[in-house]
Amino acid sequence: MAHAANAPTADRTPAGRRLTRRRNVLLAQHHRQQGWSIAQIARLLDRAPATIRSYLHDPTGEKAKRRKAGYAGSCERCGAPTSGADGKRCAPRHCQRCKPQSRPRWTRELVRGAHRFWHERFGFIASSVDWSATHAHRRGGAALERYRSTRWPSQSVIRRLYGTPAAARADAFPSLPDPANRRGPAARDGATRPPTRPSRPGRPCARTQSLTDSPMPRGRYPGTGPAPGRSRRADSPRPDRQPRT
Repeated sequence: MAHAANAPTADRTPAGRRLTRRRNVLLAQHHRQQGWSIAQIARLLDRAPATIRSYLHDPTGEKAKRRKAGYAGSCERCGAPTSGADGKRCAPRHCQRCKPQSRPRWTRELVRGAHRFWHERFGFIASSVDWSATHAHRRGGAALERYRSTRWPSQSVIRRLYGTPAAARADAFPSLPDPANRRGPAARDGATRPPTRPSRPGRPCARTQSLTDSPMPRGRYPGTGPAPGRSRRADSPRPDRQPRT
């Protein structure tokens, strides 16, 4: 059975991990003094036998820290120390900040170039919909072909670099007063959206008459309330009913 310290609800913060390790060290030392083997303690704490040996021979973990620090190298780009957790002579060439996976792929210069390349190739300024994979597959046709022609910056990249797509367009085309309104008809693939309400020139659209259009007394609604001229008091008896004795 696994120990309670290894439950899924265990604290994963640095302070929680240190507390869990300290608890496991004390348990390993206690059961080792009772004559338990390394394998039995490993099954109890749900740890590898090598981890149990490190608990017994390096309770504070200082030896492991010094050993990993000796395995660390230096970054080729900035000179910062790299991690030595991979072992001896296996230090990475770049630090966590400079490794290729952490460096941003898109910059402002690349986004400006992508906007201008799109404008020169397709004849209109790209919008957030044109660079969205979801909208491109939904629209299909020429929109999907334009999106698949090359790699375009995603909306997360635009928000990280500029904040809004309009700011990115303004940076790529500073001479245009309103780049969002200069997208040609090709952006819509020749499709126009039908109006929601058909209307005739010079004639307002007809709408359904509501209850608020007709003047009515306050607090009266059709079909409710007593008829005019027939109101009576609540305590007055009805003429066709005799009072009870």
